[in-house]
Formats: sequence, C-alpha cells, structure tokens
Amino acid sequence: MLMPDQSISHANGYAASSPDRGGPAATPESLPSTTLRRKSESQITERQLVQAYLKLYLLGGAGARMVSLARAGSYEVRLVEFEPRLSAIVQPLWLELYCHHIDAMLDSCGCDELEDAVIAANELFTRARRLHRRSERG
Repeated sequence: MLMPDQSISHANGYAASSPDRGGPAATPESLPSTTLRRKSESQITERQLVQAYLKLYLLGGAGARMVSLARAGSYEVRLVEFEPRLSAIVQPLWLELYCHHIDAMLDSCGCDELEDAVIAANELFTRARRLHRRSERG
C-alpha cells in the first residue's frame, strides 16, 4: 500500500510547486517522454526501473520529464523527474498512475530507494491492470 506521506497532491491531481517557489508544475501533456518496452507483462523489475531512470537522463532538457514503465489499456505507470526547483521537496524516484482516457493522474508515489520504487511501481501496475479489466467489462 502506498503511504500517505509519499505523495504531493494538488487540487487538480498534479504535483505542484509551492507558491514561494514560483510557477505551476508541468502537466503530463507538456512533459517530454519515451516508452520502455517491457519483456514481462506481469511485473516491473529493478532493471527496468534503472533503464527508465537512465532514459530520463538521456532525454535531457531543463524541465520535467517522464518515461512510461508499463501500460494496460489507457492506464499507464510512469517514472517522472520534476524540474530542478522541485527536487528538494520531491523524492528522486517519483511514480504515477495516469489515465489517458480521462487525461488525469490517478495516483502517485515518491521513493528514495530503488527497491521501494519497484514495489510501488508494481502496485500501481496491478491497479492499472485491474482498472483496465474493469473498463473492458463496461
């Protein structure tokens, strides 16, 4: 289960900077992105998370970036790196569950340790698969 203290929430569902830090956080539509192809359909591995983190680095740029870890229908688990001005208040491994159908983030979690991030990513992906199956049934 994701811990309440592992997320930053904002009224619109997106992570945001505090007013004294200036400007709003980037929305998913404005983030440069790439998608990793997964070998396993059932689990996100530590190796895949490390690869995603390296992809974030290779994307370059000064703003926020994201990499897709896994997708189930319109539900996607992403690894996000926020703008440098948010790095002091956001854990380095930030994951989110995003729904393309409603164009919104459903849940998010920040982790300091790789092992915790793998567990959180798999919990989010399990939820994504469950939500996708439910949406297929109508």
